[in-house]
Amino acid sequence: MKQPLIFLLLFSLATSISCKKDKLDEFGLPKPTQEGRGTFTAILNGTIWEPCVEPCFLCPPDPEVLSYNYGERNIYLKAQNYCGNNKQAITFYADSIDYENNVYGWWAKFTDFSDNCYDYRLDTTANNYLIITKFDGYIHGIISGEFEFTFYNKDCPLFDTIKVRGGRFDVRTDF
Repeated sequence: MKQPLIFLLLFSLATSISCKKDKLDEFGLPKPTQEGRGTFTAILNGTIWEPCVEPCFLCPPDPEVLSYNYGERNIYLKAQNYCGNNKQAITFYADSIDYENNVYGWWAKFTDFSDNCYDYRLDTTANNYLIITKFDGYIHGIISGEFEFTFYNKDCPLFDTIKVRGGRFDVRTDF
């Protein structure tokens, strides 16, 4: 009786692990979605980075973890991680998004409030991109996309480069 039970438990464990692996991409992150789930994640210098704010009784009011707005076919998105020793933000803006979701006039920056370097700008020699995979801001309020950025701070030789890989976001706007 014990052998079939052990086999059943091992089989259940193996199938649950394999199903979970199928839902991850090559970066070990959940696959991108386009449903307005309010998600933002990336790999920052080899580590998973997501918006986060820890509660703090005597701290100033909590910053917004994920804030965004859009106007006439443009988007501003800022994600903040204020957990543990992190006090960081990834921000980007697209000035114009055409009806085929091509992005024009965009910029991005990385801010680290916990170090003396503070402000990192895009490395224009790197292969940076911001792709809008869904812009349905007027009908369902969904804006989704993928990105990769390399940031630098010329004033900080020890921590001069921040690499953001496999980034994706999926937000629902407030009409």
